[in-house]
Amino acid sequence: MSELRFHTRVALVTGAGRGLGREYALALAMRGAHVFVNDRDDVDGTNPACAVVDEIVSQGGAATASRYDLGTRAASVAMVGEALEQCGRLDILINNAAAPPQSDVEPTLAVDVLAAVCNVEAAWDAMKAQGYGRIINTSSTVGLFGFEVESRRNAYATAKLAVVGLTKNVAAVGAAYGIHCNALAPWASTRRMDGSSASDRAWRRRTFPPWLVSPAAVFLVHEDCAVTGEVFAVGGGRVARVFIGETVGYSDPRLTPESLRDNFSAVLDMSEYMVPRTSAEELAIFARQFRNEGGHE
Repeated sequence: MSELRFHTRVALVTGAGRGLGREYALALAMRGAHVFVNDRDDVDGTNPACAVVDEIVSQGGAATASRYDLGTRAASVAMVGEALEQCGRLDILINNAAAPPQSDVEPTLAVDVLAAVCNVEAAWDAMKAQGYGRIINTSSTVGLFGFEVESRRNAYATAKLAVVGLTKNVAAVGAAYGIHCNALAPWASTRRMDGSSASDRAWRRRTFPPWLVSPAAVFLVHEDCAVTGEVFAVGGGRVARVFIGETVGYSDPRLTPESLRDNFSAVLDMSEYMVPRTSAEELAIFARQFRNEGGHE
């Protein structure tokens, strides 16, 4: 079985000083990529990205520390511009940086959503010109399925589902230019993953080590991976596709609240469903059913 290598590829990983980002950076560098390791400075003025770069270089890899505090368009443009200036290209972008799950609304949306959007837009022209790009965004099952414990998670859930919308749109537009975009919803024992007790935290550390998420990230950003526009739940060695589908539903060209009430079970019935790749495909479903029903009189 041939090993997936990244010779000549340039990667940029945000939030890469610790946790999942660190694992992504290490894995890509050890497989031949030049990795820009971005993270913001700690309160004491040190930067964890520098330690990751030292670790990569000590093992014979190529890496550069990038010290931007993301959340503004200017920071994204400067960060991507630095990578392009030094290496002349950018092949891989992993938007991993995130605000703590219980942060206030503004910092959560700035780091989790605005930074991801701005990073993609800053890298877009270069990827489009070279006809190649691989992008990973970071979602969460909290955004996809909700979180049953009352806490300050509304902003976090909103941001993580917004990232899915970003992923779907970038994939749809990027297909013509060789730019693929997918999202990960990772389970990993990091500083951000809560545990209600010491035993629970110990179990999470054993079950969900961060390094078990990185193989999925490495595969998805490799040129051999043709998949785009998908979301994958990853953790503990398990990888699963998370998809947004649509039931066959109930169609009535004379729809009334009462007819919907009496047929709502058909709307909810998941025995048959479709997974549109784009909103145009979803619209075609409506159009097809409209034609089948004979339209409105």
